[in-house]
Order: sequence, then structure tokens, then C-alpha cells
Amino acid sequence: MGAVLAMGIAGGAVAQAQMECIEPKSDQPVLRIVNGDRAKPSDWPFIVGLYHQGAKTQFCGGSLISQNWVLTAAHCWGEARPQDVSIHRAGSDGRLDPKGRRIAKLIAHPGYDPADMNLHDVALLKLAEPFDIPNSQLAILPSKTVEAKLADVRTCSEVAGWGALQSGGAASAYLMAVNVRQLPTETCRKGYGPGIRPGQGPHLCAGYEEGGKDSCQGDSGGPLIVRDGPTGFLQVGVVSFGKGCAWKGFPGVYARVSDHRDWIFSTVEAH
Repeated sequence: MGAVLAMGIAGGAVAQAQMECIEPKSDQPVLRIVNGDRAKPSDWPFIVGLYHQGAKTQFCGGSLISQNWVLTAAHCWGEARPQDVSIHRAGSDGRLDPKGRRIAKLIAHPGYDPADMNLHDVALLKLAEPFDIPNSQLAILPSKTVEAKLADVRTCSEVAGWGALQSGGAASAYLMAVNVRQLPTETCRKGYGPGIRPGQGPHLCAGYEEGGKDSCQGDSGGPLIVRDGPTGFLQVGVVSFGKGCAWKGFPGVYARVSDHRDWIFSTVEAH
């Protein structure tokens, strides 16, 4: 197997870097990731973009959970073939680094169901050649116990990517990031219906009930994180779907990492 995954936090303490979750103003235009800012690549060392060689475009995101494994969304692979895709980290200017890695193996979650609210919308990519990245810069996959502690801390989650700058718009050339609140799944059930699983299940709801800030098209598969101090990157979600981008009443829906953590570790171990 040879992969060393970031298993989570040792002990019970969760020491987050403080970030204020600022509610979007009602008169703000719906722009950027949406309503985010240019991200520092050094703040997102684990994030990757999936680049389609034939279409010459970045179409999804992902996160490095080891030097040669990427966590992304299963729905990214409806039409794309692994042999046509390369994986790229962010360059120093926030653009995709031209030097990427090819995919040796694609493994989608066996329970993924696009007809059932993108249930279990996670996939793993084994790279043909590992990236040179220290373990301390990999995304950490927290357990449900750790995630429950995070929910008690009143700081923001963050999501980043090279996706559309507004609903239906063009992708960003630069890595963008935005802070969003984790919301009760009941909030997403109000907008999307009972197909959103309640509680700490496979779906995670994040954004703002009033809209204004969100991930968008092209950000799919990218990480939703909570920071643990200045260098810990706890990935709690994978960008899955939404209605439009940053629409009122329709926060973003993410695949909950803790609910899929056992499958992720067992799959990496087996391959």
C-alpha cells in the first residue's frame, strides 16, 4: 500500500485558528467562488485540480490525503475518463501548476447514487507518481468523534477551488476560497427535500440560509475544511452539489468525510 494517511487528531483537544464567519450582505453581488477571495496556495497545500487534457480545462477539485492518493467526488466521473485527466497542485501564483500527475486507478464509492441526492459522492484516485508533499501538509480526515467536537467550535469552515465565479459563469484562473458555516442537515432538507439524510449521515450542509457565499460549478470534489491551529487541515466535506450557487434557501451539499472515512482507509489499504 505504501500510503500514510492523516488519520485525525490525537487526543481530544481541537485548537482551531480563529476565523470570523461573516454573514454575506443582502446587496452583495453573487461573484467569485462565490463571494470569496484569492487564496494563498500555501494555505491550501493539499488541494488539487483535475484537468481534462482533451477539453483543456479544469473541471473538478480534490485533496491529497497521502502523497499518491486524492479524495474527490464520484460525480466528477460521469463522462471523464481517468486516462484523459491529470492532477495538478496550485502553483505559487494560485494557478494550476503545469506539472501534474497521471491517474493509475479510479475507485468510486460502491454506494454512490446520482439519482438519490448524490448519495456517497466520494471517489479515490491513485496517482501513477506521488507528489512531493510532507505529511504535515496533507488533508486530515477526522473521525465522527472529532467532527462532533468541531461542531461545538464557533468558527468557520472553508472551501476552495478553481470553479465558476458565479452560477453558470466561467471558471477562475486562480485558486479562490470562501468561508461558510456548517448548518444542520435539516436546513438543507428544507430546500432539497427528505432525500438529504438527517443527522451526522452521508450529507453535510454548509453555507448561509440567506445565500451569498458558496462553492460553485467546477469546485466539485474539492475540500471543505476546518483549520486545527495554523497547520492542521481537517477535511470535513467533499463538494457535491447545490441548486445554482449561493442561492437563498439552498446551501451547498457536501459528502461528509467522517461518514466515509472507514471506506476510504480500507480502500487505500487494499490497493
